[in-house]
Amino acid sequence: MEGLRWDGTGGIPTFPTFASTEQVERCAFDAAVGQHQHYAEYSYLNMRAWDTKYRGVAVLNGNLVLRFFDADEGTTYLSFLGTRAVPETAAELLAAAAALGAAPRLRVVPGVVVEGNGRMQRQFRVAEDRDTDYVLSLLAWRTLDGPIFADIRYLVGRCLRLHNLDFRMIDPDDRAHRQEMVRLMELRASQKGVAGDPAIDEEADALGRLLAVATKARLVTSALFDGRCLVAFSIDEVLGNGYGLGHFWKADTSYDGVYQYMQYRLSEVLLGRGCTFHNIGQDLGIPALAAAKRALRPCAMLKKYTISPGPGTDHLVGAWHPTVPDPSVSVSVA
Repeated sequence: MEGLRWDGTGGIPTFPTFASTEQVERCAFDAAVGQHQHYAEYSYLNMRAWDTKYRGVAVLNGNLVLRFFDADEGTTYLSFLGTRAVPETAAELLAAAAALGAAPRLRVVPGVVVEGNGRMQRQFRVAEDRDTDYVLSLLAWRTLDGPIFADIRYLVGRCLRLHNLDFRMIDPDDRAHRQEMVRLMELRASQKGVAGDPAIDEEADALGRLLAVATKARLVTSALFDGRCLVAFSIDEVLGNGYGLGHFWKADTSYDGVYQYMQYRLSEVLLGRGCTFHNIGQDLGIPALAAAKRALRPCAMLKKYTISPGPGTDHLVGAWHPTVPDPSVSVSVA
């Protein structure tokens, strides 16, 4: 299929042309995402770090379109974020899916796109996706007040009583620190019984890619040390819309309460950087990961949805005819 002309200079082309993740500059991506950049899938750094998952970027009707690859299922699928001409955008993407080699449904579509949109509910089959983002209140975590945080207060106190840990910021570009972070990834895999899993190497590679493109002034890289030994680290991004977004978080769980203590100390730092909320990432549809994130007492969960053709749109499947795009809704680098 021939796409529309695009010069590949860092902006985002209009669907059906897709840019690769490396071709899109951050300013163009952030302009397309706008105020909704706190959704984990729609993070520029996540897109660049996990480049085997993200397979293309486009805009349609002023909305950002992402093409994903699901390695577990071996399938490609589309998603979009935005609030302009939502039913029309969903219809065109579903109609084009077969021609693009994608599944006949849209996945991980953020709740802001479909919630409260009556036309979407009437024209399509809309169901909650298996994946959810978890958001913590940093103000609540700074104080840990009330019965809801009783178990977390206990674990934080236990960690303080049993272990003499030093919390501090570290330089993620420091070679020794980077080696220690990878060592901790491997240790955590061993503790979970998955030592040697190729996913550990993929995670270490993703860490390197993230740090290669990140704006360091927006990163908060914190760590806990037992003497000179790194026992926990967290890499978070200050988004500028009141949110901090977690990218990597690993800890040696032989230290009781280490994750809870790390979050407690990190909350004060993120508050000082102007954040009110902390998106600690998605659960990937994994029940154990979902339970662990719920145990941190999120104040909100960012739901995502799967959109499939409905009674009024079944005829769209395989019946795609590309429209001439309106260049005014393309996103380019100024």
